[in-house]
Parts: sequence; structure tokens; C-alpha cells
Amino acid sequence: MEIAPITALYSSLYGEVVPFAEGLLDSQLGNLVRLMEGMYEGRSVHLSRIASNLTARATNGSVVAQLNRFLGNPKVEVRGVYEGIAKTLLRKATAAGQVILIMDCTKVGFSAQLVMVSLAYQGRALPLIWTWLPYRKGHSLTATQVDLLTTLRTWLPVEAQVAFVGDSEFGRCWLQEELTYWGWKYALRQSRQNRVWRRQDKGFLSLDQIELRGQGIQFFPHTLLTEENSLPTHVLGYWADGEDTPWWLATNLDTPEAVMALYPYRMWTEEMFGDMKGNGFDLETTHLRDTDKLNRLTLAVSILYVRLVALGVELTKLGRAREVDRPDRRDLSFFRRGFDFLKRCLKLKEPILPGFFPDFNLVYGS
Repeated sequence: MEIAPITALYSSLYGEVVPFAEGLLDSQLGNLVRLMEGMYEGRSVHLSRIASNLTARATNGSVVAQLNRFLGNPKVEVRGVYEGIAKTLLRKATAAGQVILIMDCTKVGFSAQLVMVSLAYQGRALPLIWTWLPYRKGHSLTATQVDLLTTLRTWLPVEAQVAFVGDSEFGRCWLQEELTYWGWKYALRQSRQNRVWRRQDKGFLSLDQIELRGQGIQFFPHTLLTEENSLPTHVLGYWADGEDTPWWLATNLDTPEAVMALYPYRMWTEEMFGDMKGNGFDLETTHLRDTDKLNRLTLAVSILYVRLVALGVELTKLGRAREVDRPDRRDLSFFRRGFDFLKRCLKLKEPILPGFFPDFNLVYGS
């Protein structure tokens, strides 16, 4: 792709990505960086919008065709590029004692779902590994979930202490057995139709039959989960005031306090998806249908997302957050601080703060 000139944003992104792109040809790396550049400038994943926000001698149609060929190129191995980034994030989180993994799924575009495992970080989540499902409705298979986590497990430092959360789509017994075997702690939401056998019961009953409203937190250790599996686990139930439905959680944590401290991290991934969608790049509006192309598009989105979060963190550490946020309180997330600060730097032709990875030792509120 014939592009001129080399912009400050392209130069910055190129320098950040090149250490992780050993398996990419120069042209492939250039296309990846241009994709991120146009995505940021256009706040969109639509290739036509991206092309119109790149400085190119070629026509917009030619740029779109080039980027589309990149997205469809089977030689661009997504995990080969992103593995080094994910491993570094996990290493930093392990050193800080904060390895909380979140698994979630979101519907994107016309006919696909994105299943992603992310790392909890400062009210958001950082993408680690993902796959695309070629259907819009229905849950992912447990085999798909286990496959993703098995790969991710090989990227973890051996000393990592891991906690894992997910909603009811990821609460099946097979996955719980794998997590226990790996030594991971977990809190996984359960369908109210699931049947359990508590120590005080005489047989299985559905969770819906157990009264929770107004009862506070109810913890049932050593419970058998589902008649089909009779999986030994602990179960926690909680119906918060004002909520339409209760939480039913399966867990291998020993106390209700530990469960209630862990499970709310699951909501952090929703904030990340919101940033990738309407708050950032409009990922949900993509017209792409091919899951391989969607996978490479997510690679660009994820790299850019991690970089912008890191930029927002660095800005905060330096005491410069007031350049984009209110001076009397924190209104913007680290992602939005990074996003807006980068725009400010580009407009004022000021240097972009270095540092690709966010600081896991950040003192919140600095």
C-alpha cells in the first residue's frame, strides 16, 4: 500500500508492535499498523471509514481492497502475533498478584459471536485470547471454552495464582472440573433451572425452588451440582434488593466473602466490550462475516486497546490527567483518557508518551 507521509501515529504504533511481529512480513506488519491507525482516526472498524482516514496516494477503494486482503490472509497468524503481548500481560499481573481471568461472549455484526478471555485490570479488562463463533444465537460449546483456556494456561507463569469468573454460559460442570484440576479458583454463575443436592436436602431440587429473596447471602458448601454430573462444589445464592433475578454461583472458594469479592470482576469485561464498541471503534457494526477476518480485525482492536489503556495509565501516573479529564474528579476511564490524550498529542504535534503495557503496580487514584 502506497501511503505518504509516515505519520506520527503510524510511527508510534509501528515501534510498539514490531517486537511482537517476528512472524509477519514487512508488508503484513505495515497493513496491521495502518489498520489500527485508520481505526483510531475514524473511530470505526469499517474498512471504508478506515481508508478515508488514512493519508494515501492510492484511492480509497484500493486501500480497502488491500486491508481486506490482509484480513483474509491465512499467513497472518493471530495468536502468533498476540501471544507475546498476552504473556507479558500475564507476567506483569502475576508479579502484582492480580491474575483474575474473565470469560465472556458478545454478539457482533450480522452473524457471529466473539468469545474472549480477558484479564481484570482497574475496572476494565485486557484481552488475552479469543475465538469467533459463526452463529449469532446460542451458547458456545464447553469444548471451545476448554480449548481456549488450555492454550491460555500454557502462557501463564508457573507461579501464577489464578481466579476465574464467568456467567452461566461458562458454568458447566466439565469446565469446573478442568479449573479445579488446574488449581484455579472460580466463581461461575448458574442457571436457576440447574438442580442441586445440598447437605440438608433429601434429593435434588432446582435452584429456583430455594427461597432467596430477603435472605441475604446463602452459602451451601459441599453441594452436588446437576443430577447428570453430581459434581461436588460449593453454591452461593444472593438476591440483591431491587434486582429481578438472583445470583446463583458455583465455586471452589471456601467462604461467601471470598466469592462475593471475586464474582463482581465479571462485569469489568462488559466495560471493555463497551470500549471496543460504541465508546471506541464500533466493533459491533462490522459487516464482516468471515470468522478468520473477524479474528484478525480483533487482533488490531486488541492491540490498540491495550496501548490506549497503557497511555491513560501513564498519563495519570505523571499527574497530567487534567489535560483531558476533570481536575476535581476522575470521570474518564483509563481507556478514554488514553484515547483523548492521544488525539490531543496528534493535534498539538506533541510527543506520544512511550510504554505499551499498563502498570500493574499503579496506586489507584494517583
